[in-house]
Amino acid sequence: MFGQTGTFRMVSEEEQAMRSKLAHLTVKDHGPVFGPCHKLPGHTVQKAKDELHETTERRASSLKDLRAMIKERASEGDDLAKLVQDRFGDKPDSLLVRFLRARKFDVTRAHELMKGYVRFRKDYPELFENLTPEAVRSTIEAGYPIVLPSRDKYGRVDSFPARFKAVHVIHQPWYFTTTYNVVKPFMKAKLLERVLTRTHEAAVHYLVSGCIYLISESSNTFPDAPQVFVHGEELDGYFKEFDAAILPSDFGGKAPVADYQAIATQLFGSEDTAL
Repeated sequence: MFGQTGTFRMVSEEEQAMRSKLAHLTVKDHGPVFGPCHKLPGHTVQKAKDELHETTERRASSLKDLRAMIKERASEGDDLAKLVQDRFGDKPDSLLVRFLRARKFDVTRAHELMKGYVRFRKDYPELFENLTPEAVRSTIEAGYPIVLPSRDKYGRVDSFPARFKAVHVIHQPWYFTTTYNVVKPFMKAKLLERVLTRTHEAAVHYLVSGCIYLISESSNTFPDAPQVFVHGEELDGYFKEFDAAILPSDFGGKAPVADYQAIATQLFGSEDTAL
């Protein structure tokens, strides 16, 4: 007979209740998409704890460690680390915590993500030269990307940096399916492992060349390999993950076509951002 060894933690009744609630959420259990969030619902706090290992204590200690790492790595002479220090050294905690959440509060990996960000800006400066508020607003007014007016039943929202968990494609033309089937055998094994039948996180939506892409954002086991779902015209599985009531009709849902002007106004205010 063999004994078990390991670390065990007592789970409070409150925590058990929050986890039970997570399995039965509806769109009414979450706050608005736009505007400040003064207090997170208890079930959202529990979700962050379970999926990201985020607690008040860990958030504070990780922020402290990340700021220390930013200074330390910059002092070692690494050029990218110096750029990270220049760009993020005086930024508020609210920005740095996004990088920590995108890497499950792994401080080293969060710093690497920051280096990747500054490397991209360094390698492709032309993409940022005209990145003005009015340029971003005009893009949103054109419908790229769409921000849904309501959260889904899981309370999911769009935030960057992000960890993409899944890509859903519906109504794709025949040549998309043909091309996908040709390149699929050459995809990385890690990516193929995530071509499954379900996903539980979604946030970003795109409509491109007759295909509708829903790109999910979340923490997951394989951070560099999002699941790929090619639904075609068979949408039963698609609607198990995305409530038709909150999806615009041009995304196969029952809600009205998204008002892109209204979305831009919610994000930027009523003032005209054009110069």
